[in-house]
Amino acid sequence: MNTRRLQDVILGTAEAFDIKVPNGEELSALIVERLRDKNHEVDLANLQVYLDRLYRLEVARKAEQKREEYCFDATLIDKIGTLEDVMSLFLDEQISILEKELASMGIQRRGVPIDVLFTMITDTGTKQSVDINQIKRQLKSTKQIEAHTVDYCIKRFKEMRIIRDLSV
Repeated sequence: MNTRRLQDVILGTAEAFDIKVPNGEELSALIVERLRDKNHEVDLANLQVYLDRLYRLEVARKAEQKREEYCFDATLIDKIGTLEDVMSLFLDEQISILEKELASMGIQRRGVPIDVLFTMITDTGTKQSVDINQIKRQLKSTKQIEAHTVDYCIKRFKEMRIIRDLSV
């Protein structure tokens, strides 16, 4: 998607939810620049997570300031930080949710979702192609994590849009 279309998505989303965007063109361009990866592309899933984080910060700010309207502005953009900050917080939140789900299933050991996720990334933090059965064998022998728990974590990671391309 080109810059103009991305800006339209940002401004259209704000308008659909009655969020004011002063200096809309400038602010949406700033958001797009913050979302660009090393290839100067913008992942739409990242845009979705970023806009959700903006909205949640604005909900808190609006309540604190006792304002009537929602507003995305440069102050909020600065407060949200980098894409890496947003994605790190998103991942932390999703891992916490998954750990609570596992605990409700009787799996009390903390860190299971991270153990599963780490089998899918390299030491440099990039994704790697892996075989689901290999992951299950590895985690069973090294971390005593049962196959059904691995399946559940992977299923939930897909639903949370953290991973894709694995079939469970």
